[in-house]
Amino acid sequence: MKTNLSEVEYDITTVTGTERGSGTDAKVFIILTGENGDSGERALDQSERFNLFESGNEDTFKIKSIDLGPLKTIKIRHDNSGLKAGWYLDHVKVSCPTLEQPMVFPCKKWLAKDEDDGQIQRSLMGIPASEWQNKRRDSIALEQKAAGETYLIKVRTGDVRGAGTDANVYLQLFGNQDDTGIIQLKSSNNRNKWERAQVDEFSFDFIGLGDDLKKLRIGHDNKAGFQIVACILFCRCTVDVYRIIYI
Repeated sequence: MKTNLSEVEYDITTVTGTERGSGTDAKVFIILTGENGDSGERALDQSERFNLFESGNEDTFKIKSIDLGPLKTIKIRHDNSGLKAGWYLDHVKVSCPTLEQPMVFPCKKWLAKDEDDGQIQRSLMGIPASEWQNKRRDSIALEQKAAGETYLIKVRTGDVRGAGTDANVYLQLFGNQDDTGIIQLKSSNNRNKWERAQVDEFSFDFIGLGDDLKKLRIGHDNKAGFQIVACILFCRCTVDVYRIIYI
């Protein structure tokens, strides 16, 4: 690990996609993570543009932080506020004087509760800008997927009267290196989720959690009651099974 912890300035450029409705009115936040640590969460709200994160926009922000060393990942999210919160993020580009070259963090996904998997936060792996320019986009997407781990999450609702719920359920996983942030459990194998005695399955790709899951947090938005019997997590990459039982 480098011992030089002098302050540097990072230029962060977010590139919004051109899909219909891809812009957002929400407030956006980012965490940069490198070999020397992370920046802490920063708001992306100061740019030369007045209207941020519009369709096709390239919005650039400056943040000061300790020298994080070679950048590994970023975590980017929004607060789901505004008249139109959903956001299609194409990629993020980060540069600073101490980096050998700018780093690009491909996303090409929605951060939206009503699109795709319903997530409003993404953890992204970085690649050198030269690779981003020279490689096919589908090849990069496959490499990004291979760099992460796919988790199959199974949640079993209790078998008692009134155990099911119509609420929006969320989960957060904590590893020995990082956590996932709040994950909305939206796209299940069942059309009607959270029914009595039912097992709902969800699949997510995560990066940077580490090799040991420590705990999880599960909850809902209080629209109705909910009894969980068991939550089982299966990591397809490491073939590890983690089981947490709720009584």
